[in-house]
Amino acid sequence: EANAKADMWLENNIESNKKLSVIISEYIEKIKSILEKHIYHRGSSLREIEYVAEDIIQDVMQADENMVIDLLEREGNLYEHTLVVTKLCIIVAKKMKLTAEQIYRLALGALLHDLGLRYITVPYINCDINELSEAEAFEYRKHPILAYSVLEEEKWMDPFVKKMVLVHHERRDGSGFPLKQKTRDTECGILQACDAFDCFISHQEVESLQLSDHW
Repeated sequence: EANAKADMWLENNIESNKKLSVIISEYIEKIKSILEKHIYHRGSSLREIEYVAEDIIQDVMQADENMVIDLLEREGNLYEHTLVVTKLCIIVAKKMKLTAEQIYRLALGALLHDLGLRYITVPYINCDINELSEAEAFEYRKHPILAYSVLEEEKWMDPFVKKMVLVHHERRDGSGFPLKQKTRDTECGILQACDAFDCFISHQEVESLQLSDHW
């Protein structure tokens, strides 16, 4: 009987993981479609990203808090990284019991935080900033500013969301980039930490910083 229950649990778990993989793939495609349409069709609004943010928030808020997500099978692309960071941010915000408004702004900021990477010429996959030339490092560090500049056109967007995008590589001690700001906002700190964490495990970007620098 014990073996039968174990087999049933394993079968259900495998089926759940298959469904989860499909949902993740669908989210990645939605994020990619919206961001690339904006990049390649100048003037196309990013407002569709609101619906993606709302759906992801609903998924995370309704999920079993004891659910374990396997992050080993990663493709290391920008849109997968964006989705993982967004989910991590919402999970942390949920644990911290932030307000619905804070969680919503955090989800939007996370979905858009690396938009500026598409506007730089330096390859960002497996990018170790310490191995870049001075000119390449300067170019790389511009990506939060480039994203912020692009988002200024989105008049519907809360200015605080734009700030989160601008400061997602800053540190509380002022040693981050691009502006050396000592940002203390809770949502900004969550995004900074979750972004740094996923960069380490996915090799999306590599920096010589510690997660503790953000808190």
